[in-house]
Amino acid sequence: MHCSRIMFTIIISALLGGCTVNGPLSAYEIHDTQAKEAPISNPTTEQTIEVSQPSNETTADIAEPSLSVEEIAMVVAQDLRNIDYEDTSEYMNGSNAYLSPGYQTALNQLRKRNEQVAKSRKIIRELYNLEVDLSSVQKSDTTAVLKVVASEKGSEMGEQFDHDLSIHVHFFRESSLRPWKVADVTFDIAVE
Repeated sequence: MHCSRIMFTIIISALLGGCTVNGPLSAYEIHDTQAKEAPISNPTTEQTIEVSQPSNETTADIAEPSLSVEEIAMVVAQDLRNIDYEDTSEYMNGSNAYLSPGYQTALNQLRKRNEQVAKSRKIIRELYNLEVDLSSVQKSDTTAVLKVVASEKGSEMGEQFDHDLSIHVHFFRESSLRPWKVADVTFDIAVE
């Protein structure tokens, strides 16, 4: 151990002492004029740096525990659709972990507007009887799309409503070992 610490100190001293780069990488040498003017450390001060031993762990993709696309679709649909104008603190707050970064950004910009519309029109919406249409599920290793059928009840400007809707949810993931992320959701009210 003592020998490796001495070797490490020699290597660090050589690097900090101003060794030059020769060969094909010499064009990428960094020149720091301030380093030549000011000393790096006080020569009377001894510095010790602990070096950890390299780990034998691999950095390959490890499957992360995650919900199925069917379960994620239900959670996201409720989170993006359910709203109560009297208390919007829960609106669009529970599904961020399942959203792609781009979709999160778009929804964050849309959230404030939706809250203002809900307050001005006194909107209360709640999904119920959610069910994944299993015949609609299309999956590959990195993309998926499915349809959730649901009912929605609530009120807008004092008028009560209760209707059916279709919710289309699009997913992607970087590899088959990574968790699914929602890329898009559309809500279509059923026309009677």
